[in-house]
Order: sequence, then structure tokens, then C-alpha cells
Amino acid sequence: AVPRIVAIADQVLAVLQAAHAHGIVHRDVKPANLFVTTGADGSAIVKVLDFGVSKLADGHDGELTKTDVLLGSPYYMSPEQMDSSRSVDGRADIWSLGVILYQLLTGRLPFRGAAITEVVREVLLTQPKPPSVLVPGLPPAPAAPDNRSKETSAAHPPAGSTRRLRHSRSSVRCRSTPWG
Repeated sequence: AVPRIVAIADQVLAVLQAAHAHGIVHRDVKPANLFVTTGADGSAIVKVLDFGVSKLADGHDGELTKTDVLLGSPYYMSPEQMDSSRSVDGRADIWSLGVILYQLLTGRLPFRGAAITEVVREVLLTQPKPPSVLVPGLPPAPAAPDNRSKETSAAHPPAGSTRRLRHSRSSVRCRSTPWG
């Protein structure tokens, strides 16, 4: 299962990297927007769908981003996106993919709640258990960032995090994820 998850993540990262290189931030990376099919050789082929709430690097997103509108799916949103969808960059997409990876690896979301406000509180104030704690046999993740501070948030890793996440795929570890 882990090799298939890594193969899927690698393809999603390639798409996100291409979008980010063109100044496009998806802002709604979630399982429902990832279409996975099987190629003739049996390998997974992933398509990233629904760029409907995406943002261009120049900040143009039409009338979509207003101060009273929450864009994205709260379970998969970075702390910065919860604060302001207008000001996010590609690192918010990497955070969202990290949430998906956490869910695929552990079978549960890292941040849960019955209402949007509960999910927001969880993302901002809690640190989920590393996947290796929940799933025996997974390699341990590096030290997790503190979600309560924008300066140390996983949505604000150093530049080049997409590339580093792609290179770290063999060990299924990354500092650009909700858990570390």
C-alpha cells in the first residue's frame, strides 16, 4: 500500500509543481479532486481536478476571495489558508497533500471536528500524532512544526519544499506536512 501511496503522491506533486511554476495555486487539494485510474501496465495514473478556486500568483482570483468567504475544504486547509485564502501560495497546496498522505497512511484525518470551527481550532492549536505512531512499520517523521505559529507552520517551509517532498518520497517523510 505504501508504494502505491508514494506513486500517487509523486504524481500529484508533479502536477502541483507545474501549476506553481506557472503561478497557479490550487487552494482545494483534497481526495475528491484527485482522480486515480490504472494505466495499461497496472500503474496508478493521477489527475488533479477542479482548479475552480485556484489563484494566480499575481493575486488575481476575481471576486472569489473576499474576507467573509472560506475557500477550500477545512479538513485539508493550511493554517494560513484558514486565515486568508487571498494570501496563500503553493505551500498551502503542499500542506493539503500532506493531510491526504496522512489520511492514506493512517486511515484517519489528522484534524477532526464535527463543525468547521472545531476543525479550524484543531488545525491551529493541536499537533496530530505522527503516522508512525498510528501505523506500526512506518518510518518515524522528523520533528513536527508548531501549528500555532505562522512563522513555524508547515504551510511556510523554506522555498523548494515541493522539490524536497518529491525527493523524500522513498522514506515517506517530509517537513511540509501537518505532522512534520
